[in-house]
Amino acid sequence: MIHGAPKRAFPYALEDDLINPAEEHTIFWIRPKTGHDANRTLARYAQCGRDGRKGYRELNVIKLDAADIEEFTNIVEKVERYCFSEAYRDKYWTNGVVTPVTTENSAVIADICRDLSSDHLLEIIEVANNVSKLGEYEKKYLNSSSTSAAGAQL
Repeated sequence: MIHGAPKRAFPYALEDDLINPAEEHTIFWIRPKTGHDANRTLARYAQCGRDGRKGYRELNVIKLDAADIEEFTNIVEKVERYCFSEAYRDKYWTNGVVTPVTTENSAVIADICRDLSSDHLLEIIEVANNVSKLGEYEKKYLNSSSTSAAGAQL
């Protein structure tokens, strides 16, 4: 039976991060999108372009960047264990060591969006459209790690 999109955020680690031990994964807490959310996404990106001369579509990069940040902050509730690049050294690093980020502060979430590589940003935006893919990480990694920890205590 098909159910509506859950309103809760799901933990998700990027595919590139799965080669690392589970306790080192950067966890993005992502809210799945409904059909209405997908329509708002489409409208958000549609505003970034206009018809130029000779019928060519012109895109405004500043508006595209703003649309990416708005999309990211709408679907990502919080981020755990993220390592900022050197571009954010003055803002988030302490004595050369990356400050751990676990926050619901949208300004920090926006900086994470700006700092991510394009393929990682795209993966996060795309996975919000797929509830079953979001649930896979929770089932495979979080439940298996709690099960193995419980087995180790016996």
